[in-house]
Amino acid sequence: MSIKIYNGFKFETSDIQDVMLYVGGWRSRIEAMAADKGNARLSQMIAKAIDDADMIKARDETRVVELDHRSPRSYFKSQIMEKWRESKAAGLRYPMFDFDMDVDIIPFGDAFYGVVRTDQREWPKAWLDGSDKISDFSYWNNSDEPEGVTPEEWEQRGLVWEQMLDAAGWRPAYAGFTCTILQTDSVLYRIGRAEELVELQPPFEGRIKSAAEAIFQNRRFVELATKEMSSSEIMKIHYNARRDMRSPEFADEFAEALNFAKDHIRPRLEKDDFMNVYEYSNGASSPKP
Repeated sequence: MSIKIYNGFKFETSDIQDVMLYVGGWRSRIEAMAADKGNARLSQMIAKAIDDADMIKARDETRVVELDHRSPRSYFKSQIMEKWRESKAAGLRYPMFDFDMDVDIIPFGDAFYGVVRTDQREWPKAWLDGSDKISDFSYWNNSDEPEGVTPEEWEQRGLVWEQMLDAAGWRPAYAGFTCTILQTDSVLYRIGRAEELVELQPPFEGRIKSAAEAIFQNRRFVELATKEMSSSEIMKIHYNARRDMRSPEFADEFAEALNFAKDHIRPRLEKDDFMNVYEYSNGASSPKP
């Protein structure tokens, strides 16, 4: 039987009050972390759309940019909320904006064990780093033990998990109880304040690089792509373009694209850029060569 408990932990206490105090403190802490992450991702989406529109206009002043007469902030937040509701109704995840976090907690012996469940990769580590009473207690039997854990300790972990979970069908929540740390809904309704979007916008250098890569790839598509091509052939053009832009052979071409992007992308987006009605690309368009 393959066992994979990647976000397991051990709480060195036999007092449930210690556990619940830690859980309670984490609820407010994680909500602030999730709001920052959500605002940063929303700001990145808006910045790309505005940058795309600016690049389109720079390349071809006669080309009509696809418009939406709401503010970029309003447009993209409504898109996120719609996708979240659709995913939830269909029983699917929306990893980019899925901030749910639950913790299964199992009393066993003189300690509490558990598993962190979330789509946000850095949060299980943050959970472990939040107290010196908590340590990693992950376990799997499909590969060797991690560095820093002896084979004897690893084997003992496996025995502990087996004793806790075997009768519960290897479902941690059935062996103990579940604490909901955060629900995504509460975060999505909070994000989108213009001041926070300005503060958490992506760096200028990254935006330039993204726009230059789009220029480089679009040139390849214009040169090579045809309506008769299969999806795998289209993906091959995309892959080769990404490979070429990192090759010394095409360094001058990519440098030209970088310089063009630098000359036409706003160094910093301000509050008005996020709030005002603006002729921005909705993501369906991208810069043309």
